[in-house]
Amino acid sequence: MLNNKTILAVIPARRGSKRLQNKNKLLFCKKPLIEWTILEAKKSNYLDDIILSSDDDDIIKFCQKYGIKVPFKRPENLCKDNSKTIDVILHALENIKEKYDYIMLLQPTSPLRTAKDIDRCIELLFERKILSVVSISEINIQPNWIYRMTNNGIIKQLTKSNIEAKRYLLNGAIYLTKISHLRKNKSFFSQQTLGYKMPPERSIDIDNHFEFKIAEYLKSKKQ
Repeated sequence: MLNNKTILAVIPARRGSKRLQNKNKLLFCKKPLIEWTILEAKKSNYLDDIILSSDDDDIIKFCQKYGIKVPFKRPENLCKDNSKTIDVILHALENIKEKYDYIMLLQPTSPLRTAKDIDRCIELLFERKILSVVSISEINIQPNWIYRMTNNGIIKQLTKSNIEAKRYLLNGAIYLTKISHLRKNKSFFSQQTLGYKMPPERSIDIDNHFEFKIAEYLKSKKQ
């Protein structure tokens, strides 16, 4: 809680995964991948509750041991490869009894995110009096290096370079917004969405084996 406003964190973790099978349960620096998100979320000074949205009995039991609330089991129709995260979050809000003011999405695939990152996003939201905060990281690739490939293999330049302008990528670590806004707009984004800049070494969003290994290496260096 901050400024008398309650904040709920939701950790989505389904059973399957298209590119990296059962990635949420894979051992990452000797702990299941999801455990790193749980540990940092529980260190937060502002999160009032943390709930899990999952269809995996093993993950559910594991999270309950940590005191993570599991008020429902995620339905099968929200556990497909093409299921949208926003629909998972809206389903979670519809299936809890408690009322909160703000909601934060914490995906297990961002194990390098820290409790300080979580709390700073919350502080910024209230300091700047805005609707939403999302975590981002700077893109260091200039547009003049990016090409597309035609059907016959010929490459074509996409855009002209603008060296002055910095570019940022959503890194998937943190999404935060007011619940009333999320319900109405079905999005974490608004006309007042602030970007919280994270360094590249904490910005890996694991989607495949290569990213898993890189993130694990970076995490091991911090321990």
